[in-house]
Amino acid sequence: MNRRQTLDLFNRGLAKWNDWADSLSLEKRQLQNASEWVDGPSQTWNVPTRQWHEKAKVDFSGHVFDQPADFSRFRFPGDAVFASAEFKSSADFFETEFCETADFAEASLSHTATFLGVTFRRHANFSFASFDGPAAFTSVRFHRSVGFSHAIFNFDAEFDKTKFAADAGFIATTFSGRAVFHKSTCMGKATFYVAAFADDAIIDNMVFCERVSFDQATFKGPFVISHTSFEKVSSFATLSAKTLLLSDVDFKQLPDFSVAHFQEPPLFSQVSLSPRRLNKTTETLPRQDFPHIWRSLRLLAIQGHDHQLELQCLKGEITARRGELDKPFHLRFWAGWLYQIFSDFGRSMALPLFWLIVSIGVFAGVYAGQSPQYSHHSLAASVPCASATGDARIAALTLSIHNAFPFAGIGSSGKLDQVYACLYGTPSVDASAANPTPIPLSPPIPDSVAFLGALQFLVSAVILFLLVLAIRNWFRIK
Repeated sequence: MNRRQTLDLFNRGLAKWNDWADSLSLEKRQLQNASEWVDGPSQTWNVPTRQWHEKAKVDFSGHVFDQPADFSRFRFPGDAVFASAEFKSSADFFETEFCETADFAEASLSHTATFLGVTFRRHANFSFASFDGPAAFTSVRFHRSVGFSHAIFNFDAEFDKTKFAADAGFIATTFSGRAVFHKSTCMGKATFYVAAFADDAIIDNMVFCERVSFDQATFKGPFVISHTSFEKVSSFATLSAKTLLLSDVDFKQLPDFSVAHFQEPPLFSQVSLSPRRLNKTTETLPRQDFPHIWRSLRLLAIQGHDHQLELQCLKGEITARRGELDKPFHLRFWAGWLYQIFSDFGRSMALPLFWLIVSIGVFAGVYAGQSPQYSHHSLAASVPCASATGDARIAALTLSIHNAFPFAGIGSSGKLDQVYACLYGTPSVDASAANPTPIPLSPPIPDSVAFLGALQFLVSAVILFLLVLAIRNWFRIK
């Protein structure tokens, strides 16, 4: 229908309109049953299909609605064109059904615009539309893609319980009031590229099933994301905002905050950023970009004084470098592994304590193994442990503890001489000599034991450093 015919039918009321819509829907089913209907782009239509679309199309383009426009429960069987239409009063679309394309490009809605329970079965286009009053899209179903590119919301905009079954584009969209996305689901890609938010931007109880992009978006007010799940890659690169508040957000793949700028420190609360999971499950980003992305997240954590998240991101950066930037022939590759094994990247106090106890036990066993009692050498009569005055195992443990903590004052020099004597005996003195020396001789310490003592000191010093670092990190977190 042309615009005159469309307006004439609209003025006749809801009943006449839906009777007309039902008759066209019946005609479409008859064409489908007769195999005379052709789905697809317009260039593939046959004559009956093209004629039907011409009859089913309604044209409100450029029309000025001076009075409230109420399209509640209207059914549009074909394309609905509202391009450049002007709504100078309220525009109400309650439970309206658009079976084909809905075109609101460059439409001007000067008053309240309410879309409640509306179904868009085909593409919906709101590009360059202007909303000068509150705009509410509540329980709306977009079965195909929807575009709000370059649209202007001069008042509050709310998308509540909205389902985007395909791509949703908000490219260069301007939100002058509050922008709220609440309890909604986006099954396709969501793009907020270069979008501008002048007031609060709130995303709450949302599920994004595909890629989300906020690249180069600007937020003059707080940007709040809470109770939201990002199933695929989410990009916040080059984003600029007053502040960022993330609460109970689940990133299933690694989010990109490269070159993001915030005037106030961002806040991360109950944000799931598991390096082990994200480095394995993220598929659409190049692996060589992972360390840079983790480093960007770590800088945000430092800015927000979130030490726990900072350590998580450090772990993610080091593990992401492994095999990509750090090869097995690089020292950094093995240093990263040791840092992980011995302290979980400075996040664990239990691991350094465990390895410290293990090292003391291992070195004690080696020291005891060098004793004649356990090395199958002939036992000299002068070995104190051989005459039941000591226990070589306890002596070896004492020596290992002393070497692990040489500056702790564990064991005087006399006690150490007894330990060495217990383990390795004392030199034999020739009793037939004319003047046997009255000075006690030092125990014959094997060279291997001396070298092992120096090695144990180095190992223990490194483990103690990791333990102190973990304690420091723990207290900073708390």
